[in-house]
Amino acid sequence: MTQALLAQNPACRAPVFWEMHRPVRFPDEPDDGSRRESACRWIEDYYRRAPDEKAAHLMDVDSPDECLRLLQHNFTTLIFATRYCVKTYPKWLVNADLRPAYRYHRQLLQLQLHTRTGAPLVLKDPFHTWHLDSLFEVFPDACVVQLHRDLRQVLPSWLRLCAIAQGVSSDAVDPSRIRDQWLPLVEIGLERMAMVRKIAPSRAFLDIAYSDLVRDPAGVIRRIDEHFGFSFPEEAYSRARSWLARNPRHKHGKHRYSLEEFGLETGAIRERFAGYYDRFGPMLDEAR
Repeated sequence: MTQALLAQNPACRAPVFWEMHRPVRFPDEPDDGSRRESACRWIEDYYRRAPDEKAAHLMDVDSPDECLRLLQHNFTTLIFATRYCVKTYPKWLVNADLRPAYRYHRQLLQLQLHTRTGAPLVLKDPFHTWHLDSLFEVFPDACVVQLHRDLRQVLPSWLRLCAIAQGVSSDAVDPSRIRDQWLPLVEIGLERMAMVRKIAPSRAFLDIAYSDLVRDPAGVIRRIDEHFGFSFPEEAYSRARSWLARNPRHKHGKHRYSLEEFGLETGAIRERFAGYYDRFGPMLDEAR
């Protein structure tokens, strides 16, 4: 939601799904909309095989999507880590030197921006959690909005999304295997983000409670605007309100998940991620 609302600013640029799915034409390929049609077919086929994912993560061919769509062209993406049960790939992905991948990511963005040089980019991807150091090296003026939600909600939601994705390519989805793979990786990601935040300029980050976003999305966008000095015009806020009216919460169904499905316990999560709860606990109250 945050990316979609920020993208309502006409001065900004947020690459949409089809642009990232097929960022360049093949040699001698006409510019006839075939890349967009290819992305449409991909989304339709994916949701045919994973209908439950639409409630968890909506993909629309003409709407902004996550950076993983560009990073996949360099084989460095959460897409492969979540969809296929290859134990060594996620470990390699979170520990690899991804500066070359981010440089290629930047080149693809420059290609898409060649007619709008200087337009602020609106990007998102949970994958950046593990590699903020590489991101800041390649994008030194990046502004990071970190959304916070209780991990007792985040973890089963994420694991359920992984289970849905694996179900597309496998008929042997094991919730306990998914849990054992991802819990230590999430732990590593949060630790790395904390380390980067110790040395990065504090103004480069803004912490937002998920509950605030749900309760007052327009107010959150205004806070982001004021913190980073984006100077959103009133037109951007009007467009954001229209987007919210067209896209109410749970429009495509409710993403259903539970701790029990993955053998998780609230106390164990609180203990394992104590550092995160100690720092951001006041922002994690789901009732707010």
